[in-house]
Amino acid sequence: MVGVYWDFENIHASLFERAHGRDSWREQRNYRAEWLVDVKAVMGFVASIGIVTINRAYNNWQHFACYRHDFHEHSVDLEIGRA
Repeated sequence: MVGVYWDFENIHASLFERAHGRDSWREQRNYRAEWLVDVKAVMGFVASIGIVTINRAYNNWQHFACYRHDFHEHSVDLEIGRA
């Protein structure tokens, strides 16, 4: 059995920096995020490890609305991250 806990803002920030340069995520964090994380690929890898019993993603979802469909498709519980 596998439990997946996504610290999604940090995952997205890391990929944003990779695409746009160091600390670039700070400038965009209050705007709607661009799509960078391939949720389907991550869940495909996780499924190869075992049966997913817990699948939660923590974040401020108003800025990351473009991911909601992908997460719902893979039964990820969207939790509000705490500041």
